[in-house]
Amino acid sequence: MNKLVLGLTFLCTALVSSIAQADGWNLKGLDTVAVEYTQSPLVVSQATMMQLDTDTKLKLKSAGLTLASPQDAKAIVEISIHNVKGIVNEWVVVQLTVQEKVQTVSRKSSQKADAITYIDGTLFEVSKGAVDKKVYDTVLNGLVTKLVGAYLDQNSK
Repeated sequence: MNKLVLGLTFLCTALVSSIAQADGWNLKGLDTVAVEYTQSPLVVSQATMMQLDTDTKLKLKSAGLTLASPQDAKAIVEISIHNVKGIVNEWVVVQLTVQEKVQTVSRKSSQKADAITYIDGTLFEVSKGAVDKKVYDTVLNGLVTKLVGAYLDQNSK
């Protein structure tokens, strides 16, 4: 059952991602972000999460993004890590979303709302002893690098 939920989560992420990437994600003008993580259940060690947080923030800053608290940021870069433990291996879903605070307007009112302006993810199987390294590499060298590349492509002068 857990593998089914994990698979459906990944399938939905992949479908939304492929549809939106056909039109292109809008990262133009994005300048101030906060980084947040969710794990369910605890997937990687605290030391790996701290290193991943530091390296992710450095990569985002090197691309020209300013880091701020979630309250002050214009967008939240959320990295979600979920897994299902097997006997020998684990299935892990890693998803990166950028949730931007946008102004919605109708004929009668306007209000601030959160909108997903970027989403990417991956599903992989890994042996139990190699989860920390695989998650770290997948997030930093895969998902975050792809986000930074898309951001730089859209914001280069």
